[in-house]
Amino acid sequence: MITDFNELNIYPEYPKPDIIEMFVNYVLDNSQNESSGETLRKLTILSDKQYHTYTHPNIKLKERIQKWLISNWSDNIKEFPDNFLSISYGFALEKIIFEKALKLIQEDKKNQMLLTLQNSEGLYINPWWDKKAKKK
Repeated sequence: MITDFNELNIYPEYPKPDIIEMFVNYVLDNSQNESSGETLRKLTILSDKQYHTYTHPNIKLKERIQKWLISNWSDNIKEFPDNFLSISYGFALEKIIFEKALKLIQEDKKNQMLLTLQNSEGLYINPWWDKKAKKK
């Protein structure tokens, strides 16, 4: 059982998906005890770790993350659009959430993200689309 987010440091840089899921649930369970900016920071760290597993998180976890993001959307958080994009990208969330954040990103940062959006089939972002294309 996790008692502190810093316990993540005892795991390898890119832990297995079940460990990441455990930490995401811990962060979301405790999000009411900290600022939404702090929760975003932690989810951003975990999204990078999830991305490097090259696997989709389970649907329930995706839905839980999406619900938190939508209910905590705020233009008052300076880095929110970038964090929102990183989280939706790393956890392969629904494209509509990714698009919402993309609208707030500076034009010079949009190119790669637009390619990801265009190359993601179905409901969810596919952050690994370019890895698949290189293997062919």
